[in-house]
Amino acid sequence: EENDGIDEQGQPLSPQEMLLLLASAENISRDYQQRTIEKPLAQSYRAWRNQHAEGSKYLGTAWRGRSRLFVPKTRSAIRKNLATAAASLFATDSVVNLTAQFEGDPVQRATAASIGADLDYRMTRTGSKSGLPWFQIAMGGCLDGQITGTTISKQYWEYEEVRKKEVKEVEVLVPLIDEETGQVIIDPLTGAPVLDVGVEMQEVETVRITKDRPMVDLYPIDNARFDPAAPWHSPVQMGRWFFMLHPMGLDDAKSMMASAEKGGRDSGWLNVDDSVLLKGRMPYDNAGARRQREGGTDRYEEGKSAGKLDIVWLQENFMRIAGVDWHFWSVSRHQIISKIRRTEDVYPEFAGERPYVMGVSSIDTHQIFPMSPT
Repeated sequence: EENDGIDEQGQPLSPQEMLLLLASAENISRDYQQRTIEKPLAQSYRAWRNQHAEGSKYLGTAWRGRSRLFVPKTRSAIRKNLATAAASLFATDSVVNLTAQFEGDPVQRATAASIGADLDYRMTRTGSKSGLPWFQIAMGGCLDGQITGTTISKQYWEYEEVRKKEVKEVEVLVPLIDEETGQVIIDPLTGAPVLDVGVEMQEVETVRITKDRPMVDLYPIDNARFDPAAPWHSPVQMGRWFFMLHPMGLDDAKSMMASAEKGGRDSGWLNVDDSVLLKGRMPYDNAGARRQREGGTDRYEEGKSAGKLDIVWLQENFMRIAGVDWHFWSVSRHQIISKIRRTEDVYPEFAGERPYVMGVSSIDTHQIFPMSPT
Protein backbone atom coordinates (compact mmCIF):
# COMPACT_ATOMS: atom_id res chain seq x y z
CA GLU A 1 0.00 0.00 0.00
CA GLU A 2 1.09 3.59 -0.60
CA ASN A 3 1.00 4.45 3.10
CA ASP A 4 3.17 1.53 4.27
CA GLY A 5 6.79 0.50 4.26
CA ILE A 6 7.82 -3.14 3.83
CA ASP A 7 9.75 -5.36 6.16
CA GLU A 8 12.41 -7.90 5.24
CA GLN A 9 9.76 -10.42 4.18
CA GLY A 10 8.03 -7.88 1.96
CA GLN A 11 5.14 -7.41 4.39
CA PRO A 12 3.82 -3.93 5.24
CA LEU A 13 5.26 -2.03 8.20
CA SER A 14 2.79 -0.08 10.28
CA PRO A 15 3.47 3.58 11.16
CA GLN A 16 4.12 2.49 14.75
CA GLU A 17 6.80 0.03 13.63
CA MET A 18 8.32 2.70 11.40
CA LEU A 19 8.49 5.08 14.36
CA LEU A 20 10.33 2.43 16.38
CA LEU A 21 12.90 2.08 13.57
CA LEU A 22 13.17 5.85 13.39
CA ALA A 23 13.79 6.18 17.13
CA SER A 24 16.50 3.51 17.06
CA ALA A 25 18.24 5.12 14.07
CA GLU A 26 18.04 8.55 15.73
CA ASN A 27 19.77 7.26 18.86
CA ILE A 28 22.58 5.69 16.83
CA SER A 29 23.11 8.83 14.74
CA ARG A 30 22.98 11.23 17.69
CA ASP A 31 25.45 9.24 19.78
CA TYR A 32 27.88 8.85 16.87
CA GLN A 33 27.77 12.50 15.85
CA GLN A 34 28.16 13.75 19.41
CA ARG A 35 31.34 11.69 19.76
CA THR A 36 32.84 12.56 16.39
CA ILE A 37 31.92 16.12 15.37
CA GLU A 38 30.70 18.04 18.41
CA LYS A 39 34.15 19.02 19.69
CA PRO A 40 35.73 19.70 16.24
CA LEU A 41 32.72 21.85 15.31
CA ALA A 42 33.09 23.90 18.49
CA GLN A 43 36.79 24.45 17.77
CA SER A 44 36.15 25.46 14.16
CA TYR A 45 33.37 27.89 14.99
CA ARG A 46 35.41 29.48 17.78
CA ALA A 47 38.39 29.89 15.46
CA TRP A 48 36.13 31.52 12.85
CA ARG A 49 34.89 33.94 15.50
CA ASN A 50 38.47 34.79 16.57
CA GLN A 51 38.16 32.94 19.88
CA HIS A 52 40.54 30.49 21.50
CA ALA A 53 39.39 26.87 21.71
CA GLU A 54 37.86 25.66 24.95
CA GLY A 55 40.57 24.29 27.19
CA SER A 56 43.24 26.49 25.63
CA LYS A 57 46.02 27.64 27.93
CA TYR A 58 45.18 31.22 27.02
CA LEU A 59 41.86 30.85 28.85
CA GLY A 60 43.41 29.34 31.98
CA THR A 61 44.37 31.02 35.22
CA ALA A 62 48.08 30.72 34.37
CA TRP A 63 47.54 33.23 31.55
CA ARG A 64 45.71 35.73 33.72
CA GLY A 65 47.04 39.23 33.24
CA ARG A 66 48.81 38.33 30.00
CA SER A 67 47.74 39.00 26.42
CA ARG A 68 44.98 36.71 25.20
CA LEU A 69 44.64 38.18 21.73
CA PHE A 70 43.61 35.72 19.01
CA VAL A 71 45.53 36.27 15.78
CA PRO A 72 42.78 36.19 13.10
CA LYS A 73 44.67 33.94 10.68
CA THR A 74 41.72 31.54 10.37
CA ARG A 75 39.22 34.21 9.39
CA SER A 76 41.62 35.94 6.99
CA ALA A 77 42.47 32.64 5.25
CA ILE A 78 38.78 31.80 4.80
CA ARG A 79 37.99 35.29 3.51
CA LYS A 80 40.79 34.97 0.99
CA ASN A 81 39.40 31.63 -0.24
CA LEU A 82 35.90 33.13 -0.47
CA ALA A 83 37.23 35.99 -2.60
CA THR A 84 38.84 33.46 -4.94
CA ALA A 85 35.56 31.53 -5.19
CA ALA A 86 33.59 34.73 -5.90
CA ALA A 87 36.01 35.69 -8.67
CA SER A 88 35.63 32.27 -10.29
CA LEU A 89 31.82 32.61 -10.29
CA PHE A 90 32.09 35.75 -12.41
CA ALA A 91 34.68 34.38 -14.82
CA THR A 92 32.06 34.19 -17.60
CA ASP A 93 29.60 36.76 -18.95
CA SER A 94 26.60 34.54 -18.21
CA VAL A 95 25.68 33.04 -14.86
CA VAL A 96 26.12 29.56 -16.34
CA ASN A 97 28.15 28.41 -19.31
CA LEU A 98 26.78 25.27 -20.96
CA THR A 99 28.22 23.63 -24.06
CA ALA A 100 27.22 20.54 -26.00
CA GLN A 101 29.17 17.35 -25.36
CA PHE A 102 29.50 16.89 -29.12
CA GLU A 103 29.69 20.28 -30.81
CA GLY A 104 29.07 18.71 -34.22
CA ASP A 105 25.56 17.65 -33.21
CA PRO A 106 23.09 20.51 -33.88
CA VAL A 107 20.48 18.96 -31.56
CA GLN A 108 22.91 18.94 -28.62
CA ARG A 109 23.97 22.51 -29.36
CA ALA A 110 20.37 23.66 -29.42
CA THR A 111 19.58 21.77 -26.20
CA ALA A 112 22.57 23.30 -24.39
CA ALA A 113 21.59 26.78 -25.60
CA SER A 114 17.97 26.44 -24.47
CA ILE A 115 18.86 24.99 -21.05
CA GLY A 116 21.52 27.68 -20.58
CA ALA A 117 19.05 30.44 -21.43
CA ASP A 118 16.49 29.01 -19.00
CA LEU A 119 19.03 28.80 -16.15
CA ASP A 120 20.31 32.27 -16.94
CA TYR A 121 16.76 33.65 -16.76
CA ARG A 122 16.06 31.96 -13.43
CA MET A 123 19.33 33.03 -11.85
CA THR A 124 19.07 36.66 -12.89
CA ARG A 125 15.60 37.13 -11.37
CA THR A 126 15.66 39.01 -8.07
CA GLY A 127 12.14 38.31 -6.82
CA SER A 128 11.34 35.47 -4.44
CA LYS A 129 8.53 34.22 -6.69
CA SER A 130 10.68 32.98 -9.57
CA GLY A 131 14.29 33.97 -8.84
CA LEU A 132 17.10 31.94 -7.27
CA PRO A 133 19.60 33.74 -4.97
CA TRP A 134 22.44 31.73 -6.46
CA PHE A 135 25.35 33.93 -5.37
CA GLN A 136 24.44 33.89 -1.67
CA ILE A 137 23.83 30.15 -1.82
CA ALA A 138 27.11 29.43 -3.62
CA MET A 139 29.16 31.59 -1.25
CA GLY A 140 27.34 30.22 1.77
CA GLY A 141 28.12 26.67 0.70
CA CYS A 142 31.77 27.63 0.23
CA LEU A 143 31.86 29.17 3.70
CA ASP A 144 30.29 26.07 5.29
CA GLY A 145 32.88 23.89 3.61
CA GLN A 146 35.75 26.07 4.83
CA ILE A 147 34.56 26.14 8.45
CA THR A 148 33.07 22.68 9.01
CA GLY A 149 34.63 20.68 6.16
CA THR A 150 31.22 19.84 4.67
CA THR A 151 28.38 21.53 2.80
CA ILE A 152 24.88 20.01 2.86
CA SER A 153 22.18 21.24 0.51
CA LYS A 154 18.75 20.27 -0.74
CA GLN A 155 17.74 20.85 -4.37
CA TYR A 156 14.04 21.02 -5.11
CA TRP A 157 11.31 22.96 -6.87
CA GLU A 158 9.70 25.43 -4.49
CA TYR A 159 6.01 25.89 -5.17
CA GLU A 160 3.50 27.68 -2.98
CA GLU A 161 0.00 28.85 -3.67
CA VAL A 162 -2.68 30.67 -1.72
CA ARG A 163 -6.30 29.65 -2.18
CA LYS A 164 -9.27 31.71 -1.08
CA LYS A 165 -12.99 31.79 -1.79
CA GLU A 166 -14.80 34.93 -2.84
CA VAL A 167 -18.09 35.92 -4.43
CA LYS A 168 -17.66 37.15 -8.01
CA GLU A 169 -19.72 37.81 -11.10
CA VAL A 170 -19.64 34.73 -13.32
CA GLU A 171 -20.84 34.51 -16.90
CA VAL A 172 -23.42 31.76 -17.39
CA LEU A 173 -25.66 30.64 -20.26
CA VAL A 174 -29.33 31.46 -19.70
CA PRO A 175 -32.39 30.99 -21.97
CA LEU A 176 -33.26 34.07 -24.04
CA ILE A 177 -36.68 35.50 -23.08
CA ASP A 178 -39.03 37.20 -25.56
CA GLU A 179 -39.77 40.67 -24.13
CA GLU A 180 -43.29 40.78 -25.61
CA THR A 181 -44.54 37.33 -24.61
CA GLY A 182 -42.26 36.61 -21.68
CA GLN A 183 -41.71 33.11 -23.07
CA VAL A 184 -38.43 31.35 -23.80
CA ILE A 185 -37.41 31.75 -27.44
CA ILE A 186 -37.16 28.39 -29.22
CA ASP A 187 -34.82 27.79 -32.15
CA PRO A 188 -37.12 26.60 -35.01
CA LEU A 189 -34.34 24.46 -36.52
CA THR A 190 -33.26 22.54 -33.42
CA GLY A 191 -36.23 22.96 -31.14
CA ALA A 192 -33.88 23.89 -28.29
CA PRO A 193 -34.05 27.13 -26.29
CA VAL A 194 -31.92 29.97 -27.59
CA LEU A 195 -29.20 30.69 -25.03
CA ASP A 196 -27.68 34.02 -24.15
CA VAL A 197 -24.77 35.01 -21.88
CA GLY A 198 -25.90 36.22 -18.49
CA VAL A 199 -24.17 37.19 -15.26
CA GLU A 200 -24.82 35.85 -11.78
CA MET A 201 -23.03 36.00 -8.42
CA GLN A 202 -21.26 32.78 -7.45
CA GLU A 203 -18.73 31.71 -4.83
CA VAL A 204 -15.53 30.73 -6.63
CA GLU A 205 -12.09 29.61 -5.44
CA THR A 206 -9.16 31.68 -6.65
CA VAL A 207 -5.54 30.51 -6.67
CA ARG A 208 -2.60 32.89 -6.37
CA ILE A 209 0.86 31.41 -6.92
CA THR A 210 3.35 32.98 -4.51
CA LYS A 211 6.45 30.89 -5.32
CA ASP A 212 7.31 28.84 -8.39
CA ARG A 213 11.07 28.44 -8.76
CA PRO A 214 14.04 26.06 -8.47
CA MET A 215 15.59 26.38 -5.03
CA VAL A 216 18.66 25.25 -3.11
CA ASP A 217 18.69 25.31 0.70
CA LEU A 218 21.83 25.00 2.83
CA TYR A 219 21.73 23.17 6.15
CA PRO A 220 24.20 23.11 9.06
CA ILE A 221 25.76 19.73 9.63
CA ASP A 222 24.31 19.51 13.15
CA ASN A 223 20.78 19.44 11.67
CA ALA A 224 21.51 16.23 9.73
CA ARG A 225 21.45 12.65 11.02
CA PHE A 226 23.67 10.11 9.24
CA ASP A 227 24.09 6.36 9.22
CA PRO A 228 27.56 5.71 10.79
CA ALA A 229 27.96 2.61 8.58
CA ALA A 230 27.32 4.51 5.34
CA PRO A 231 30.01 4.55 2.61
CA TRP A 232 32.36 7.46 3.26
CA HIS A 233 32.12 8.75 -0.32
CA SER A 234 28.29 9.00 -0.35
CA PRO A 235 26.76 8.94 3.15
CA VAL A 236 23.60 10.83 2.15
CA GLN A 237 22.59 8.64 -0.79
CA MET A 238 23.92 5.25 0.27
CA GLY A 239 23.29 5.32 4.01
CA ARG A 240 20.55 3.12 5.40
CA TRP A 241 18.90 6.28 6.63
CA PHE A 242 19.25 10.02 6.39
CA PHE A 243 17.26 12.57 8.41
CA MET A 244 17.19 16.35 8.20
CA LEU A 245 15.74 18.70 10.82
CA HIS A 246 13.80 21.75 9.57
CA PRO A 247 13.10 24.57 12.06
CA MET A 248 10.14 26.77 11.20
CA GLY A 249 7.35 28.76 12.77
CA LEU A 250 4.17 26.95 13.74
CA ASP A 251 2.11 28.94 11.24
CA ASP A 252 4.71 28.33 8.51
CA ALA A 253 4.55 24.59 9.20
CA LYS A 254 0.76 24.62 8.88
CA SER A 255 0.97 26.62 5.63
CA MET A 256 3.53 24.19 4.18
CA MET A 257 1.28 21.26 4.98
CA ALA A 258 -1.77 23.01 3.49
CA SER A 259 -0.07 24.08 0.25
CA ALA A 260 -0.64 21.95 -2.84
CA GLU A 261 2.05 20.44 -5.06
CA LYS A 262 2.71 21.78 -8.53
CA GLY A 263 0.75 20.02 -11.25
CA GLY A 264 -1.85 18.73 -8.80
CA ARG A 265 0.44 16.03 -7.36
CA ASP A 266 -0.50 14.57 -3.99
CA SER A 267 1.49 16.43 -1.33
CA GLY A 268 1.13 13.49 1.04
CA TRP A 269 0.53 15.50 4.21
CA LEU A 270 -1.77 14.11 6.90
CA ASN A 271 -4.24 16.14 8.95
CA VAL A 272 -2.70 16.71 12.38
CA ASP A 273 -3.55 19.01 15.27
CA ASP A 274 -1.38 21.84 16.52
CA SER A 275 -0.71 19.81 19.65
CA VAL A 276 1.11 17.23 17.52
CA LEU A 277 3.28 19.85 15.81
CA LEU A 278 4.11 21.46 19.16
CA LYS A 279 5.76 18.22 20.25
CA GLY A 280 8.56 19.28 17.91
CA ARG A 281 9.70 22.18 20.04
CA MET A 282 13.37 22.90 20.61
CA PRO A 283 15.65 19.82 20.27
CA TYR A 284 18.36 20.37 22.85
CA ASP A 285 20.67 17.60 21.66
CA ASN A 286 22.31 19.91 19.09
CA ALA A 287 21.80 23.26 20.82
CA GLY A 288 25.49 23.34 21.76
CA ALA A 289 26.63 23.47 18.14
CA ARG A 290 24.15 26.25 17.38
CA ARG A 291 25.41 28.32 20.32
CA GLN A 292 29.02 27.87 19.22
CA ARG A 293 28.11 28.93 15.70
CA GLU A 294 26.23 32.01 16.88
CA GLY A 295 28.64 33.16 19.56
CA GLY A 296 26.89 31.82 22.67
CA THR A 297 23.25 32.48 21.75
CA ASP A 298 20.58 30.32 20.14
CA ARG A 299 18.35 32.32 17.81
CA TYR A 300 15.71 29.60 17.67
CA GLU A 301 15.45 29.53 21.45
CA GLU A 302 15.30 33.32 21.70
CA GLY A 303 12.97 33.70 18.71
CA LYS A 304 10.18 31.46 19.92
CA SER A 305 7.01 32.53 21.67
CA ALA A 306 3.82 30.90 22.82
CA GLY A 307 0.99 30.38 20.36
CA LYS A 308 1.31 31.02 16.63
CA LEU A 309 4.82 32.45 17.01
CA ASP A 310 6.20 29.24 18.48
CA ILE A 311 8.99 27.40 16.64
CA VAL A 312 8.73 23.70 15.80
CA TRP A 313 11.25 21.30 14.31
CA LEU A 314 9.92 18.97 11.61
CA GLN A 315 12.05 16.10 10.36
CA GLU A 316 12.32 14.80 6.80
CA ASN A 317 13.22 11.12 6.84
CA PHE A 318 14.64 8.71 4.28
CA MET A 319 14.93 5.03 5.23
CA ARG A 320 16.00 2.15 3.02
CA ILE A 321 14.20 -1.07 3.99
CA ALA A 322 14.62 -4.30 2.03
CA GLY A 323 16.21 -2.40 -0.83
CA VAL A 324 13.40 0.18 -1.13
CA ASP A 325 13.99 3.81 -0.14
CA TRP A 326 11.04 5.29 1.77
CA HIS A 327 10.26 8.91 2.54
CA PHE A 328 8.09 10.54 5.19
CA TRP A 329 7.95 13.55 7.50
CA SER A 330 7.65 13.31 11.26
CA VAL A 331 7.70 15.32 14.45
CA SER A 332 10.96 13.79 15.65
CA ARG A 333 10.11 10.29 16.89
CA HIS A 334 6.71 11.31 18.24
CA GLN A 335 4.40 11.04 15.23
CA ILE A 336 4.44 10.63 11.46
CA ILE A 337 2.74 13.58 9.75
CA SER A 338 2.87 12.51 6.09
CA LYS A 339 2.23 9.42 4.04
CA ILE A 340 5.04 6.87 3.88
CA ARG A 341 5.88 6.72 0.19
CA ARG A 342 8.71 5.65 -2.06
CA THR A 343 11.32 8.36 -2.54
CA GLU A 344 11.02 8.02 -6.32
CA ASP A 345 7.32 8.89 -6.06
CA VAL A 346 7.90 11.93 -3.84
CA TYR A 347 10.84 13.28 -5.89
CA PRO A 348 10.32 11.81 -9.38
CA GLU A 349 12.73 14.35 -10.90
CA PHE A 350 15.63 12.68 -9.05
CA ALA A 351 14.85 9.17 -10.34
CA GLY A 352 14.83 7.60 -6.88
CA GLU A 353 17.78 9.52 -5.39
CA ARG A 354 17.43 11.60 -2.26
CA PRO A 355 17.31 15.36 -3.00
CA TYR A 356 20.15 16.12 -0.58
CA VAL A 357 23.84 16.43 -1.46
CA MET A 358 26.85 16.62 0.84
CA GLY A 359 30.09 18.07 -0.49
CA VAL A 360 33.46 18.20 1.26
CA SER A 361 36.21 20.79 1.13
CA SER A 362 38.95 18.17 1.50
CA ILE A 363 38.94 14.40 1.13
CA ASP A 364 39.55 12.22 4.18
CA THR A 365 39.14 8.60 3.13
CA HIS A 366 37.06 6.20 5.21
CA GLN A 367 35.51 9.02 7.27
CA ILE A 368 31.99 10.35 6.93
CA PHE A 369 33.01 13.72 8.37
CA PRO A 370 36.32 15.00 7.00
CA MET A 371 38.52 17.24 9.10
CA SER A 372 37.79 20.94 8.73
CA PRO A 373 40.48 23.03 6.95
CA THR A 374 40.34 25.41 9.95
